Amino acid sequence: MLSLGSPESYASPRVYRFAGVEVDVERLQLRVDGKASTCPRKAFDLLLLLCSAPETVLTRQQLLDALYPGGQVISDEALTQAIFRARSALGPYAGLIATVRGVGLRLDAAVTTHDSGSRLQAAPEVRIPSAETSTPAPARPAKRRFLLLLPLLVLAAAVAYVGLRPAEPLVLDAGYGLTSADLLSSQPDTASLLLEAFESEALAERSRAVALLEALHRNDESTPIPALFLSLWLGGTGDLAEANDYLEQARARIGSQRALYANLLLDYIAAENAGIADQIISKAGALLDLRPEAWRLHHARAHLYEYSGMREAALKEIRQIRVDRLDDRRLAQTVADRASLGDVDGAQAILDRLPPASDPAAHALLSGRVAWSRGDFEASHSFFSAAASHAHTQARLDILRQSQIFRGVLEAMWGRDDEAISSLERARSVSGYRSQIDEADVAMLLAQLHFQAGREAEAYAELDRALAVTPKLAIDGIGPLAQILATRIRPSLPITRPESLPPETDALWRSARALSQSDPEAARQALAESLNLGILDSRMADEARWLQLQLGLPVAAETVIDPPHPPLSRVVVRREIREALAANDAESLPVRP
Repeated sequence: MLSLGSPESYASPRVYRFAGVEVDVERLQLRVDGKASTCPRKAFDLLLLLCSAPETVLTRQQLLDALYPGGQVISDEALTQAIFRARSALGPYAGLIATVRGVGLRLDAAVTTHDSGSRLQAAPEVRIPSAETSTPAPARPAKRRFLLLLPLLVLAAAVAYVGLRPAEPLVLDAGYGLTSADLLSSQPDTASLLLEAFESEALAERSRAVALLEALHRNDESTPIPALFLSLWLGGTGDLAEANDYLEQARARIGSQRALYANLLLDYIAAENAGIADQIISKAGALLDLRPEAWRLHHARAHLYEYSGMREAALKEIRQIRVDRLDDRRLAQTVADRASLGDVDGAQAILDRLPPASDPAAHALLSGRVAWSRGDFEASHSFFSAAASHAHTQARLDILRQSQIFRGVLEAMWGRDDEAISSLERARSVSGYRSQIDEADVAMLLAQLHFQAGREAEAYAELDRALAVTPKLAIDGIGPLAQILATRIRPSLPITRPESLPPETDALWRSARALSQSDPEAARQALAESLNLGILDSRMADEARWLQLQLGLPVAAETVIDPPHPPLSRVVVRREIREALAANDAESLPVRP
C-alpha cells in the first residue's frame, strides 16, 4: 500500500520535475514556472503521491489510505478538496492531474527526479544513559531551558491552531463563486456530488451533469442550489417553462433565510430567464460585488455587451478573467473571445503560456479562433482540422462538434459547398449533448447550401428541422431568423409571427414577410423602421442588407463576424449579397467573414 509522511519518505532529498513544475520534497515547496506557488499540505502530499507514480492511475481509495493513514474515517469531500487545491496550485498545468471517471487520478506527465542541492541533516541521536554508568549532567539554568524550548512551543501552538481552525469552504464552481458554505445543506455528500456535476458540465457532459443535479434536488430537500443551476441551464436552451418551475422551487427552499449568495444568484438567474439585458448585467454585477472572482458572470456581461455592439465594454469584462487551464471549456473560450474583441496579442500571450500537451484539442481549437481573429483563415481552418483530430483521440465530443462546425463555416464562406456540407454533416453526427442553438444554426446553413445547389427537397427538409427547434430559441435571434429564412427560400410556407420580439427584430420580420407577399412598399417601411432601431448593429444585420438589395436600396457595408457566434448561417446570405453586387458591376466588398 502507498504510504506517505513517514520520516523514511524524506530520507533522500529530491525534487520532482514535470512540465514547468518543481515539487521540492525537502523544503516542502512548490514552484510553477520558477515561481513559488502556495499549496496546502494535503494538496502537496497528494502531488507527491502522483509524482511517485506518474502516468499511473491511483484509485481514490489508495489516495485516501495514503493521505489519511491510521484508519481515520474521512469523507470523500476531503479528498475532493485536496484535488481541487492541488490543481489550483499548479496553475497552467492543472490539467495534467487527470480524473479517470469512476476510478481515481493520474498525473499525465513524465516526471524526473533531481537532487535538491542541500541534503537534510539527520537529527542527532538522543541517548539516555543508564543509572549505573551515567555521570549526572550539570543542571541547566531554567531560563536557558525555556529559551531552547520556546521555538518548539511556538511550533506546537501553530500546529494546534491549524488543526483546530475551521476548514476553508470548498470551491464548487469558481465560475459563479459557489462554495460549500452556500449550500444551505447539512448532508455530507451534497458538496462532492455538486462538484462532480459542475466538472461534468465544464467538460460538456451536460446530460450527466443534469442527471446529478436532478438526483441531488430530489434527495437533498434543503439546498436550493441544484434547482438554481437546473433553471439556469434549461433557460439557456430555451425551455423556459421548466426553468421557471425549478426557479420557484429554489425560491421556496431559500424562503426567508438570510442567504445573501443564494438570493443574489436567484435574482441573476431570474433576469437570465426573462432575457432582459440590462437586468442581467446589473444582477450579475451585484453578484460580482460579493464574489469578484466569479468569471462566468464577467463572461455573461461581456456576451451581452458584445451582442449590443458595445465591444469595448465587452473586452473590459473579458480582461478581468484569469485563464490558467484548458480543462474548463467555457473558461478556455474566454481566451478566444478576448481575441475576437480586439486583443489578439493578449489572447495569444495567454495561449502561449498554456501548454498544448495539457489538452491538445482545446489548445488547437483556441489557436483556430485566434487565427480567425487575426484574419488568417487558412491557418484557422488548419487548426480546426487539428482540433477535430485531437478531439476524436481524446473523446472530447464538444470540441469535435465545434471544430467541424467552424470548418464548415469557413468552407461555405469560400464557396467550397460540398466540403462545407460534409463538415457540417460530420458535426451533426457527433453523439452526446447538443446545443439546440447549434442544431438550428447548422440546419439553416445546410438549408441555404442545398437551396443554392437546386436541391429543394433537401433544403426544405433542413428548413423544417430548423423551424422545429427554434420556437424555444429567441436567444441570439435564432428563432426569428429561421422564419425570415423561410420567407426567402419557401415563401409559401405558413408562418406564425413570433411573440415577444425586440422592436428592431420585429420590424425586420415584418419587412421580410411583406416582401414574400409581394408588398414592397410595406417591406420598405418596415425595413426603415428596423434600420432606425439599430438592426445593423445586431447579428441579423445581413438579413437587413439582403432586404436592402432586393428592394433596390443602397446596401450597407458588411461587418466582421467575430466572435464566430451563432447565427453562423449568415455567411451564406452575405455571400449571396457579394455575388449579386459583383454581377451588377457594383463595388465588391472585402472578402472576409
